[in-house]
Amino acid sequence: MKKLTMRMIVVLVLGFLVSSFTTAQASTRFIDVPENYWAKMEIEYLVDTEIIKGYSDGTFKPERLVTRLQAAIMVVRALQLDTTNRPDPGFLDMKKGQYGYEYVAAVTDSSIFSFKGKFNPNQTLTRGEMAGILVKAFEVKGSYDGKISDVSGELLSYVSALASTGITKIYADHTFKPNDPIKRSSFAVFFARAKDPSFRVVNEMKATTEFLQGEGYLKGKYDLMAIQPTSSNWTRQSRFVGPENSTVNWTFDGYGFHGGLSMGRDGTIYVGDSLARQIIALHPNGREKWAYLLDDEVEIWTSPVIAEDGTIYVGVSLQFATKDTSICKLNTCKGALLALNPDGTLKWQATFAKDISGSHPVIDDKGNIYVGTGNYFDEGGILYAIDSAGKILWNFDTLNYGGEGIYTSPALTKSGYMFAHNLYFKERNFLKPYYMTQTSFSSPAIGSDETIYFGTYTGLLGAMNPNGTPKWRLRLNTTVSDYTQDDGSTVIVTSGANISASPVISEKGILYIGDEEGNLFSIKLKDVENAPKYEETFNGEKLYDELAFSDITKNDENWIVKTGGWITSALIGKDGTIYAGDMEGNMNAYRPDGSSIFSEKLNSGVIDMAIGSDGKLYVLTTYAVYSLGSN
Repeated sequence: MKKLTMRMIVVLVLGFLVSSFTTAQASTRFIDVPENYWAKMEIEYLVDTEIIKGYSDGTFKPERLVTRLQAAIMVVRALQLDTTNRPDPGFLDMKKGQYGYEYVAAVTDSSIFSFKGKFNPNQTLTRGEMAGILVKAFEVKGSYDGKISDVSGELLSYVSALASTGITKIYADHTFKPNDPIKRSSFAVFFARAKDPSFRVVNEMKATTEFLQGEGYLKGKYDLMAIQPTSSNWTRQSRFVGPENSTVNWTFDGYGFHGGLSMGRDGTIYVGDSLARQIIALHPNGREKWAYLLDDEVEIWTSPVIAEDGTIYVGVSLQFATKDTSICKLNTCKGALLALNPDGTLKWQATFAKDISGSHPVIDDKGNIYVGTGNYFDEGGILYAIDSAGKILWNFDTLNYGGEGIYTSPALTKSGYMFAHNLYFKERNFLKPYYMTQTSFSSPAIGSDETIYFGTYTGLLGAMNPNGTPKWRLRLNTTVSDYTQDDGSTVIVTSGANISASPVISEKGILYIGDEEGNLFSIKLKDVENAPKYEETFNGEKLYDELAFSDITKNDENWIVKTGGWITSALIGKDGTIYAGDMEGNMNAYRPDGSSIFSEKLNSGVIDMAIGSDGKLYVLTTYAVYSLGSN
């Protein structure tokens, strides 16, 4: 079971103590709160944290009504309000020395309760009164998009704030029923939701437009109504506008996340915790939905990918297994592709001779899945094509072509070309390898004209035609020098900051890429195409055209900014905001001109991110999943 933590805005301690309550046994179980009781989790959560206490007869009395005085007492203890030396609120029915007077004075002086001549301490609290109390006490903000037919004016703003933040739900007939009285059970639920956002109502996300990979990509059979069905094989230009602030809404702690993050059509977040051996699904509010437990020594190094029918594909590694697993017997396989049903049950698995160490699965227009195997220290890797039923259709071994393991993600162009870790294919037909400009850890992005872009470990941005012929390469933060070989010949060596992050491309044709020294580059591709280049040849044969970033005119579209560390992931919002995370845990947001919007220090290195249809940024780090950004 994972530990779930939520950052709270205001509340530290919540006391559910009223005049008629007495101390019950130190148990979280009540004889009148059965296992399937609708408010059991919230009641026992507050009891476990010594916030609510039941009655001496072992009951909670969930159906008993709450009075206005009892509500005032609870608010005071929730907010730890000082009850001394408060001005007399002047209520006709609450005088000094009367039980509860100091609580009433405190909540009135704090503008949580209003003065209306009489306080009516023993009057039953209504849902409408509760709405105003919670909004004022916990400073709840928000606006509900739906219809609420039975409230208006100031009360409408209170109910709208509670509904938009998941503290309450609006009834199916679009009413809130503000005059209904509040029971102990309901009040406990509302207070639990105000205290800890993880208890709030799960408002499922819903996209109204399809996920777009990018004009140059082959349209794969992903779940196109998913928020973000894949972390690779697309431009990473989101169709949603992300946040302008980095307010932390919640965190979900893990033991060692790897791979990436994807989000389903209802906002379910899928991640892999490699050290905990779990593939995890989270509700949009950060609570665990389900977890698929793997055997010991099975590691997860890829992002989950969501197919058209909701199947979730995840690649796993058994390279360090020392015993049999449920996937295969010892030494009979080193990697596998798992297909999970949307409810977290296993659908099928396909096993491979080599491990999957970073090649995220990609899906073509027929629903077939492509994934690379092998590691960076391997001689040779194998590219697999698998159909949606788990049958291996074909494979390609790179060993005879000087290749290493395939540990970046393949990419498929709309004309049927495929790039797989410096190897070029047309459909299933192998064309050629090309190593003069090659990726090491940077998975490719495809432009609208099918140009394939990736970073190199020598500080270059490579641009290749889909058939494997070089287009150009751009020196970013690099130097060029002559190197004399053992035979006396001289070769030109380009060196620079390593690039392991994948490029991202905006719908306006701006490419963003970061290096391991913390430099984030913005590059207008049209300007690179039009800039003069020099031609590099060998034995009279053209190798590539090359230019430097310094050769391009700097403006609001061509710039470089320094972030806090080794850039690992980036994403573009619908409005052009660039989100970039680094190995130091810095989550940065920049405007299209490179000016900073925010920078948030998270608990560990950033791995991946997604923008939800709710406008929040969901970030995967090594040790946690975050929801960032307030409405």
